[in-house]
Formats: sequence, C-alpha cells, structure tokens
Amino acid sequence: KPDITLLDSRAGIHDIAAAVITRMESLVLLFAVNSPQTWKAYQFLFQYWKQQSNLVFHLRERIKIVASMIPETSRDEYMTRFTENAWDLFRDEIYDTAEPNNPDAFSYDLNDHDAPHSPLPIFWHRALQEFDPIREKNGWDEKTARDSMELFMDQMVSLIHEME
Repeated sequence: KPDITLLDSRAGIHDIAAAVITRMESLVLLFAVNSPQTWKAYQFLFQYWKQQSNLVFHLRERIKIVASMIPETSRDEYMTRFTENAWDLFRDEIYDTAEPNNPDAFSYDLNDHDAPHSPLPIFWHRALQEFDPIREKNGWDEKTARDSMELFMDQMVSLIHEME
C-alpha cells in the first residue's frame, strides 16, 4: 500500500497507470508542463474518472499537481500561467461549484497554496536534462539538486507529514 503515487503524463497517460491509481489510497502526484497537450490529457483523465461512477470524487482529495521543468527564465510568469491553467482544469473538472449555501464544497480559490491545483515546483536544470547515470557516475551535484528540487522536496515532506 504505497503512500505516494507518481504519475507523469507528458507523453500521454498509460491506461494501466490510470487504472492502478484509482485502486490505491495514496497521494497522487500529477506531473505536468504548461502545454495545451498536458492540460488536455488531464482533462480527458478527469472526465473519464467522472464517468466511472464519479470516481473523481473519491480521488480528488488525494491529487496534487507538480509543475515540472519550470524554465530558468521568466519563472514567475510561467508559474502564474501554469497555476491559472491548472486552476481552470480543476475548477471545470473536479472542484464543486462554490455557493454561499454550501460551505463544505470541494472548491479552492486560484491563489490557495494548499489546493490540489497549486503546483509543487521542480525547476529545469541543464544538468538534469542531460543526466546519464550509466555513463557519468557523478552526473550532478548537491547544488544542482538543491537548485532544481529543494522547494519540491520541502513541500513533499510537509504533505507527507499531513498524511500521517
């Protein structure tokens, strides 16, 4: 029974992976880049989950989006667009309509950092793009790891502690 499930659909989600995570009771990390094909793939997935006896309502509290490969330049602008696109998708496909008479609605504001659509960041770094552990045993160093993944890891530790 895993605590965390990683799902990367940059090249399209595999049927088996999509089915497996619906049977697990773990945190599901949805890795994404800010591209139309990524958002469309997740839209298809969420719509499929809704068709399967509203499976999305069982899963949505365990989903967290990850912004992977955040570019080295214009990061703030990229993250603003990424967050807006993630929120649009989640608002349209898995969040409830927030109405004054329904305070328990599963709905989040665009800028709510605890929301499933609020991305965990992984920053692009050339050393990671070219990482080849078979040919280069020392492919990247601690500074590279910190530069690209420290914020992601810190937030993951917090999420794991919340789950315990």
